[in-house]
Amino acid sequence: MFRPGGDQAIGQIPSTVMLPSDIISALDQYASSIARCIKTKNLKLGMTMHSHLIKTALSFNPFLTNGLIDMYSKCNSTESAQKTFDDLPIKTAPSWNIMISMHSGTGLFSKAHKLFEEMPKPNLVSYNSLISGFTHHGFHKESISFFLQMQKEYECLIMDEFTLVSIVGCLCSFGCFLAALGQVHGAAIVMGLEFNMTIHNALVDAYGKCVEPDTSYSIFSRMPVRDVVSWTSMVVAFAQASRLDDACRLFNKMTLKNTVSWTALVAGFTQNGHGTKALVLFQQMLEEGVWPAAHTFVSVLSACADLALVQRAKDRVHCQIREIYQLVGKLVNNMMDAGYRPYINSLFLLDEDDGVS
Repeated sequence: MFRPGGDQAIGQIPSTVMLPSDIISALDQYASSIARCIKTKNLKLGMTMHSHLIKTALSFNPFLTNGLIDMYSKCNSTESAQKTFDDLPIKTAPSWNIMISMHSGTGLFSKAHKLFEEMPKPNLVSYNSLISGFTHHGFHKESISFFLQMQKEYECLIMDEFTLVSIVGCLCSFGCFLAALGQVHGAAIVMGLEFNMTIHNALVDAYGKCVEPDTSYSIFSRMPVRDVVSWTSMVVAFAQASRLDDACRLFNKMTLKNTVSWTALVAGFTQNGHGTKALVLFQQMLEEGVWPAAHTFVSVLSACADLALVQRAKDRVHCQIREIYQLVGKLVNNMMDAGYRPYINSLFLLDEDDGVS
């Protein structure tokens, strides 16, 4: 059962009869405080804010209450978000959309869809919440189906930048949907959508996964601003198309390389039968001080599958994995000694008698 927190001072909370200008000022203060709670994920402060709003009858203000619902959602307090939503006498479109997004984002699609059906007038944001949720959790067919349902509902092509990112991510998972990917991309251009870096990155990645590296590079080369995701996606696109020289050329031009970037090229060499080059690159990665990920080790072990390299895999890669686990073990023991055992127990599901060696 949700119970707002007790009284605590939060800035200047009006305690006298307020004039219209005072009310506007108070609303601004509350909105700013709620936004700060969302940014810092401070649930305790947010609950205290909620308590003040109830006492001043401002909890019936849809704008402020929507902020509270969003705060509870961002702080993973779903029961409090649901209770606050249920208690709101006048629900606006943002009220419904926040709840749909919360349930969809956590994979509770039955609840999200139920709210969607109950919503008086679902809008583009409502559809996007479900489409992005389906995409994020790997339900690509459902995402595309809901996108098509939206087009049928509005009897015209409708989407925004958020829709585009989700849909291209789905379409690239089906090789036979390359034509559809091109159509959606073309429609977005005709509609005049603003192509920011996130959309460009999504398109570079999508065409790369459809083994269309030239189209990916055409988009990549016209990007006004690129980040490490842009470069890595392009490296992957060339590697998947077995254009390793182009992948290496691009990789060497990168000013910032992270674990994903290195792993992408290591995997590219491995998948194209260049095990020795993969191992050389892996060694260079270690010398650069870049921390390998699980996917890195999978690619390196695959490169070592050749019988002539089995011993090297055992000696080198297994040694690296063992060193990482030893380091993690020391970190866990230090945290337990510092009094963080409850957190370690919940993270690793340790019994009271268990230890970390």
